[in-house]
Amino acid sequence: MPEYSFERPNGEQVTLFYHMSEAPEAGSVVDIDGEPCVRTFSRVQTMCKPEVAFVSHQLARHHPDAPGTDDKGRPVFTNKQEIQSFCDKTNDNENPEGGYSYDQ
Repeated sequence: MPEYSFERPNGEQVTLFYHMSEAPEAGSVVDIDGEPCVRTFSRVQTMCKPEVAFVSHQLARHHPDAPGTDDKGRPVFTNKQEIQSFCDKTNDNENPEGGYSYDQ
């Protein structure tokens, strides 16, 4: 069963278990041990892995717009923002004859 957080009038946090179908809505008031407690949002803590990287095997090696490269010259991206930025830079390179510069 998931656990839900509640706040007592004195600011103390209380955690109770409810079935998801029976859990009170956030902000609603529930009587716990004779005290009115407000349901608050629970903060879930997760560990990030900032060292995770995506290596592209399809893009050209030593690409000038890549944020980084691995030891073989393949473009390396560490997050979606870097990938989107790379796409924005490279998708604007259309040739007047049609197609993109990497198609030539």
